[in-house]
Amino acid sequence: MSKDTYYFSHDYHARSDKKMIRLLAKNGIEAVGIYWCLVEMLYEEGGFLPLEECECIADELRTQCERIEDVIKNFKLFDNDGVRFWSKSVLNRIELRNERSKKAQESANNRWKKNANALPMQSECNAIKEKKGNKIKGKESIFIPPLLIEVKEYFDEKGYSEKSAITAFNYYDSAKWVDSKGNSVKNWKQKMISVWFKDENKKEATITNLRQPIDHRKNAEGWK
Repeated sequence: MSKDTYYFSHDYHARSDKKMIRLLAKNGIEAVGIYWCLVEMLYEEGGFLPLEECECIADELRTQCERIEDVIKNFKLFDNDGVRFWSKSVLNRIELRNERSKKAQESANNRWKKNANALPMQSECNAIKEKKGNKIKGKESIFIPPLLIEVKEYFDEKGYSEKSAITAFNYYDSAKWVDSKGNSVKNWKQKMISVWFKDENKKEATITNLRQPIDHRKNAEGWK
């Protein structure tokens, strides 16, 4: 298993999807577990799995092959061409992740070349010094901008409203994740904590102030 398969994002309200509700109603919670296991396997295999592997998959998940095939073919959760099956959502997210990873790597390589040209006599280990929070073991960490759903989940986890999460995401995403001082964002979660996690953005504050219009410029970095 490659390092890229250790984590994948998904909508936290996926269980409310009509197809998932139908799956749960017909086959119970076990079928929902089978679905998410299949999604994990698709990520591990680059987005596609052969249908002929159903028997092996069933053996790994300690269930029957018929249950695996039922989840794959009968609830419109996956697509198949008679030979292999896949998920459009998984393919889209893999493509997006690969694109972001490629751009981030190219950016890191360009920064490294600039540093190498500026300090031709300095070794690779010393070319980039470790900076707390942004550097890891002498090599510059790669910043991959979060998806909107990741920002929403983080705000929700910390007790802040979805509306403020969307506002914060749009603020930085439109500026290509550069803050008001012209500095590239290195740690988006820390940026949200220091700039956006304010009392007026909490869930309960949003409910209290439903009738009071909020000037979102107050949330924007540098606004006074």
